[in-house]
This record gives sequence, C-alpha cells and structure tokens, in this order.
Amino acid sequence: MFGAITISLLIGLLFEIQVAPMFLYDTEKLPYYFVVGGEAIPLSIIVAWGCTLSTCVLLIEIIKKMMGQEINNLKYFLYGLVSLLITGVPLEFIGRNLGLWSYTYSENLFKILDVPWTAVFGWFFYGTIFLSTIKLYEDYLNKRKK
Repeated sequence: MFGAITISLLIGLLFEIQVAPMFLYDTEKLPYYFVVGGEAIPLSIIVAWGCTLSTCVLLIEIIKKMMGQEINNLKYFLYGLVSLLITGVPLEFIGRNLGLWSYTYSENLFKILDVPWTAVFGWFFYGTIFLSTIKLYEDYLNKRKK
C-alpha cells in the first residue's frame, strides 16, 4: 500500500500543478502551501489526493476479495473508474461547498457538478494514468514474489 500512497501523492501533485490556474484556494482554510513552478498548491490538497486515490485502490482490492478471484485488466480499469467516481466526486463537491476553493472562471461548466469541463477531463486523464501505474506496479510486485 505504501507504493499506492506514494504514486497517489505524485499523481495528485502533477494534477494540481496543471490545474492550479483554474483554482483560487482559501488561504485561511488551507494555510500551508507547496510552491512548484511558481504555483502555490495547498499541502492538504496533495494529501487529499493521496487519500482519495489510495482509497480507490482499497476499494478495488475489496471488490477482488469479494469476487474471490483475480480480475482482468479491463475489469480492474472499470472498477477503478467507478471507485474514482465514488471517492473523488463527493470530495470535489464538499470542498467547493465548504469554500476551500473556487474556480477562476464560470464558462464551460459540467452542469451536474458545476465544475469546469477541463477539471473533469483532468480527473479522468490523471485517474487513467494512476490506475495504469498502479496496475503495472502491482504486476511488477507479483512477478517479484514468484
């Protein structure tokens, strides 16, 4: 699980660096920042990414145990996307409604969540990278055990 947490934190950091211009973070509610390439990213947001993505891996493992068998790559990916929706969407909704951040523009919003489409695309893109990386890491560890 340490590998998943590390990968989660790195993916979260990469995502936040890319989307930082789209967000205005509340500096009173999120006081500690990590500055990368001129962008100030709250440390708590990076930790939240680590928790969210690691929870996604945990949910996949629970599903695998419930099924009592290994799952193929396609099912892993599909279960992963569902897990990302279950964990990530509520956190985005809660964080925005608590005023932890706001968006720098209000055009081209994904109406269901009232977030920019680019953020939704970013979640999917980085979620896909995350799931692929975790699966490769898991396969590598399984081969080392044999």
